[in-house]
Amino acid sequence: MQSRRKFIRAATIGVAASAAMPFLGKTAVKEEKKAGKHEPLKLGMAGYTFLNFDLPASIKMMQRVNVTNLSIKDFHLPLSSSPEKIKEVLQQLNTAGITPYAVGVIYMKSKEEVDRSFNYAKAVGDQQLEALLNERSRTYFAKDTDYPGGWEPGGEDFFSAALMEADLMRRVMKPAEFATWFHRFLPDVAKGGPTALLQPAIVTDRSDPKLVHLDGLNLSRAWCMRSIANALPANDPARKILAAAADKHAAAALAHVASGDYAGEHWLASFAVFLLSIR
Repeated sequence: MQSRRKFIRAATIGVAASAAMPFLGKTAVKEEKKAGKHEPLKLGMAGYTFLNFDLPASIKMMQRVNVTNLSIKDFHLPLSSSPEKIKEVLQQLNTAGITPYAVGVIYMKSKEEVDRSFNYAKAVGDQQLEALLNERSRTYFAKDTDYPGGWEPGGEDFFSAALMEADLMRRVMKPAEFATWFHRFLPDVAKGGPTALLQPAIVTDRSDPKLVHLDGLNLSRAWCMRSIANALPANDPARKILAAAADKHAAAALAHVASGDYAGEHWLASFAVFLLSIR
């Protein structure tokens, strides 16, 4: 560990020297004095350094080399962590005087992964990742209008493209902005439509691995509708309609989570738990 300490200190000096090279001339030195105090160089540790160590051991090593900034990796704080787990880990770091400044590389290939990453970044305090997700979400979806919700669902969907997008944007936008956006995006919801979106999908064969996806669709629609309704103003007509539709979807699917057939039983419970966590 002594050699690691020396290495880090040497690396810090090298980085600082490299950063200072442009200012070594007399003119640069004078300009630096005029400009006032520069912010000190901050040294951080990549979480991957501690791949084979648990968090307490990692904290001790950081304290020994006097490094107080950490990029958290998912083996110490998984993306799927509960709010309670995130709070627990952040408290451990805070008590040790360590600040999480980033969350490492996160791969996102779907709206669900963006949602999860957005919530994770906010909870951990990674403002850079949160800002990136905010910007990308707005770039992709902020101008969407008149979504054809009546075209849903497909025969084997387990997510609603319309409701997933709206559920993402309610996280990104402030309430008033989101309400305006939502009524442009799905203008018929306030009038009780489209029926295909607001009525539960019918599952004709729960032993069919693809058709049973529609039970999952009903569950995911229900949690999206509840979250969207909660984000709308109390007097918004769409709020009551979405809340009622969410209850219908939940009732239609929860009874079949334990259908007796592996096709649905091996995954529907996770959807049900997520739905029941939203009030």
